[in-house]
Amino acid sequence: MQHPTVFVTQIPVRKDPTTKELVPGLNITPAQEYGSIQILAPSQVGFSHIPSTIEKFEDLLCSYDEEQGDCLLPLGDSVLVAIATGILARRGVFSVLKWDKNVGRYFKTKIDFDEEGFSSFD
Repeated sequence: MQHPTVFVTQIPVRKDPTTKELVPGLNITPAQEYGSIQILAPSQVGFSHIPSTIEKFEDLLCSYDEEQGDCLLPLGDSVLVAIATGILARRGVFSVLKWDKNVGRYFKTKIDFDEEGFSSFD
C-alpha cells in the first residue's frame, strides 16, 4: 500500500521585511500528518497560459486516489484552487484539508458530489 499524498495547489509567499526576499507565507508541515506533500504549482506562476496549467494539473492529479487517503490542500492563487477542485470534482468524491485556527491543525473534509449535483460535507 502506498502512502497518501497531500496535493498542495500553491504555497503563498510574503516578502521578508529584513531580507526583502520572498519566503513561504505559511508553514504546511502540519499537513504531513495526512501524507507526503506534492506542490502542484510554484509560488509565482504566470496565468497567461491557463490551458497549459489545466493540463499540468490534470497530469499531476491523475494519481489522486481517494481510497488511498489522498487529499487536496487548497492554498494560493484562487485560479489554481479553482482548477484543482474542478478537476477533482469530476471524480465525484474528494477530500480537502481545512485549517482550524482554534486547534492549530488541519482537518480532513470529504466533499461528495452525488448524482443530483448536490454536495455534502463530513
